[in-house]
Amino acid sequence: GTSRTFTVTAAANSIAWDNGGAQTVNYTLTAPDTTPATLSSVSPDVKDATDVDPADLADGIELTFSEDVDVDELLISTDGSALAWINTTDGAVVTMQDAGDDPIVNETTYDVEGTVVDLGGNETDVSFSFTTKAKE
Repeated sequence: GTSRTFTVTAAANSIAWDNGGAQTVNYTLTAPDTTPATLSSVSPDVKDATDVDPADLADGIELTFSEDVDVDELLISTDGSALAWINTTDGAVVTMQDAGDDPIVNETTYDVEGTVVDLGGNETDVSFSFTTKAKE
């Protein structure tokens, strides 16, 4: 087939060919998504928390956003060193889990930082910390 470019001027346009053929094309214009996702919740609720029990994070951290997202870059770190954690995304939920070598330990402050991107390409910065409780 031949590719053609048309100027769209209304919600329906008629296209005519030199050989007498014609076609009407109907379409809907949708405004672009310019609103970034927001972080709705963190589970377990460790956002800016102190005295967090490391055992509560054995299954990871779940971040839920207001709309579907993809992870651009999202890290958990302590003292500037990123832990070997894996991010998985399922719609609006990002799960961060230990890859097996970097569990959360007592008496440590952790930073969760990075960026997620919604389906419209809008970036959302993520940044929060938590501190684990003292050893018992």
